[in-house]
Amino acid sequence: MTKPLNSNQLAADAVPGGPMPTFAELRDAVLAAPDLSKGTRQNLFRAIEIVAKQMSAAGLQGPVDIPKIQRRFEKITAAMLGFQDPDSLSALL
Repeated sequence: MTKPLNSNQLAADAVPGGPMPTFAELRDAVLAAPDLSKGTRQNLFRAIEIVAKQMSAAGLQGPVDIPKIQRRFEKITAAMLGFQDPDSLSALL
């Protein structure tokens, strides 16, 4: 298990050109965050898993490349995620 990162480390690592944490490290940071409710923690774990699978065959071991994630998800529509109402997508974003 990797050492959990705090939110300041994750923000610093997200700087373009800097080292990027992995999705597993991000998951560990969520696990270590003391102020999250059980529901919030579960929602974040699920979101991390979904994004990790969409971004890389490496899954949770892949890097959290914020600009790449942004480019990929800008193209997603509500219909692509199985929503019938486009406004449903806003609940996820």
